[in-house]
Amino acid sequence: MRHKKFHGSEIAARALAKANSGGSYGNGPDGWVAKIPLYAGERPTPGGVNDLRRTGRAIVYQLINKDGNTDPRTSFDLALFWKDYIDYDKLTLDYDTFDPNGDLTCQIVLEMPEVPPSFEVSFAYNIETTYNGELQAKNEILEILPDD
Repeated sequence: MRHKKFHGSEIAARALAKANSGGSYGNGPDGWVAKIPLYAGERPTPGGVNDLRRTGRAIVYQLINKDGNTDPRTSFDLALFWKDYIDYDKLTLDYDTFDPNGDLTCQIVLEMPEVPPSFEVSFAYNIETTYNGELQAKNEILEILPDD
């Protein structure tokens, strides 16, 4: 789960963590830190990824290389493999440059169908690629590479 981190006094960190569901706080190397889940305080759009994530029907994977950075090339390879070998309602390969240093990051979002009491599930197998929140391709996976 991705978190926002806030640094400050112990009292401020404790209050912030307590005010946000799933928040925690502790004494880190730079002082007191509150960790707040990114979705805390948001009102998820019904059927949106955050709503599906909250209800256990979506998960976001981010592959990290040995240097601690996201790895768009490996993420693309895994998304290609998964599109053919696992069940899902929707697979999204999501690229963005929202990182403060401008680096290209990549996530794979898997959405699952609702499971009825009968456990009879159908999968839609929808695929898309997005870049900075904008749809780039529907029904195919595109590889977007960082400027090296």
